[in-house]
Parts: sequence; structure tokens; C-alpha cells
Amino acid sequence: MKLHKLSLTSRITLGVLIVLGLVFIFGIWLINYSSIIVFGIPHMVGQLDPAWSPDEKFVAFECRYSYPTDGYDNISRNNPSWWESTREICYVDMETREFKRLTYGRYKLHPVWSVKGSELMWQDYRSGLMEYDIQSGLIKESDNHVEYYRKDNNLPNYTYLSPNKKYLIQLVGQKDGFQGFDFSISENNKEIFKGDFLVSTDPAWSPDSTLLALKKSNVDEQEIIFIYLPTREMASLKVDHPVYFLSWSPDGAKLVFQANENLEVVRLQFKENPFSCSIIEKTPFILNGTIEKDVIWSPSGRYITFIKEDNFLEIWLLDLQTGRQMPLITNVE
Repeated sequence: MKLHKLSLTSRITLGVLIVLGLVFIFGIWLINYSSIIVFGIPHMVGQLDPAWSPDEKFVAFECRYSYPTDGYDNISRNNPSWWESTREICYVDMETREFKRLTYGRYKLHPVWSVKGSELMWQDYRSGLMEYDIQSGLIKESDNHVEYYRKDNNLPNYTYLSPNKKYLIQLVGQKDGFQGFDFSISENNKEIFKGDFLVSTDPAWSPDSTLLALKKSNVDEQEIIFIYLPTREMASLKVDHPVYFLSWSPDGAKLVFQANENLEVVRLQFKENPFSCSIIEKTPFILNGTIEKDVIWSPSGRYITFIKEDNFLEIWLLDLQTGRQMPLITNVE
């Protein structure tokens, strides 16, 4: 059988079709299986780390997005590196309830408001400290160098600076099962207190930096330890249920924490000689769901934000005046 040689035009056409076919196949693979390149329409699958502006007009937070190239939720949420990479910065206008996504490109975390509330700052793993001007809408590298403490000695390390920036508590994880953390407190880089018991994460500084609340790490986690920094005295507060996620009210008179699947707001009374603490008022709020973390008061003390997990991690608001509970945002992809 005689074979006919393809003309130059036919060969070019065939070559183009082959290339287009390969590009099409690669595109299908990219959309469905690749976790290297961000591509496609993202879906919000988490909200974390809420930060109230000082005037309470805005709540900034980390948005966790899943792209088609991440493999969607069934792969992404089980991948620790995904939780780091998909962080973006978003905020909500509390007057209009308008949602706005500020960043694209991943690796954005820890939103922090300036003292006046006119700028929002965050850490970008690739570009350093960034800043968003609320009035102009411009994003630029920030000159306001917020300190981010990072330690590396092959153990989990957490450091927390007091509001007046005078004290620093450092938690160091245990090697044998991570049942709690050793801790020490320093003043102006000099150690002034070293704990002889283990504590859980997220210590809570009082607004005036004189008191530090810690969850003692024991079998049931039913004890809160208060340290009065001026005299280094300690007081123990026993409660009848496990507690998590301590947070002080802006006036320093109350403490909120998770109690089982509820939030409990308690008014505290401290006495001297000897230093002691007692609860003089208790207000429980029954929640519809399990709290994950980030129990935080708003600047005025009217609201408390917390994280719930249903189908995904979601920021909720508790209005302490009305008792109403509501998600921070709704219907946002």
C-alpha cells in the first residue's frame, strides 16, 4: 500500500493538535491533582485568629482557602503543610457586615491592628511584615516592626508578651508525650519566675499586665493558677469542670473560658495577705457546637469571638448584652 506523505500544512496542523491535547491533559491534571500550583476557584474552609480593631469597627482574621489544586478538603485538611500555606488575611466591617479579602498568594498570618486602628498589619512568610491602610486601601511593607517570637530547639515553643511589654512568659513542651508545658517568666530579659508545675497553652495576661492566668495541666484541667507579677505570688482557683481558652475582659474584672461545650463568664475577686482568688459572679452561655479556640473579647467588652467547628472552622460572635450568637460572616466562598 502506498503511503502518502503529509503536506507541510497538515504536519503543522497535526503538531498543533498534539500540543493542544497535551496542554489539555496537563490542565486536567493540574486542576484535579496538583498541590504545587494554585489554580481554580477557591473555597473558604476555615477562619482563625480574629483581631478586633481598637474602635470595634472591624474584625480581621485569617481565612483558610482550599483550591482545586489542593485536592479539596478530603486531602487538604489532613495535610499540615496545607494549614500553613493557605492562610490569607480578610476582615469584616462590623457596621455594614461587608466581607473583604485583602491578600492573595498564601502564607499570610497573624493580623495585628495598630494602636490607632488605622492600619492592619500581618506577617507574610515571603515578604515580611505588611501593612494595610484602611483609608487609602493601599498595602505596603510595614515600618511598624511588631515582634514575632520564634524559638527553635526541637520542642514546641510559645512565648507571650504582656500588654505593657514588660513581662514575657515562655512555654516549653515536654518530650514525654506533650502532657503540658514547663514555663518561666522574665522581666526585661531577666528571669523572675520559674514554674514547678506544668501548664496548658494560651496563658492570659490581664489588661494591666499585673496578673497572669494559667490553666494547670493535670488529668482533668480543673484548676486555674493566677500569678500576681508585682509580688510573684500565686493563687489557685478550683472549678468543677475542665476549662480551656482563658481570656480577660477589657476592664480586667472578668474572665471567660470554655466550660465543656459552653462559655462561662466569671467575675473575680482578689484579696491580699495572703493572695487569693474567688468567683463572685458566674454567667454561663450555652453554645450550639464545640469550641475550637480563639475566645477573645471585643474592645468594649460587649462581644466575645470564638471558633466553632461544624463543617469547617468558623468565627462566631456572642453578644453579651442580648445573649445572641451568630456567625461573623455568612455565604462567603
